[in-house]
Amino acid sequence: MLDTDFVSAVLPDNVNPAVSLDLQAASDSGVSSTDNLTNDNTPTFTVAVNKGGRIDMDYDGNATVDESRTVAAFGNYGFTVPALLDGPHAVYGPFHP
Repeated sequence: MLDTDFVSAVLPDNVNPAVSLDLQAASDSGVSSTDNLTNDNTPTFTVAVNKGGRIDMDYDGNATVDESRTVAAFGNYGFTVPALLDGPHAVYGPFHP
């Protein structure tokens, strides 16, 4: 039971959004599991965010969203790339809180 002196307050969200993108170790076929090099044409990435929002994945670096996912809370989210052609690819995961 709440005390009659209980006060509820809504505080502003002052946490700056943060995002990190990493090739999962199982998809990383380079010299080490952290060099982010792969020969897997359907690699999986982990995107870590510190709050809810929308993650927009661009798998070929052409500034076009290839996959978008709205997440309700902070956490780690896996994204598996559809089949890519051989060659270098720049992968981006912009986050919009």
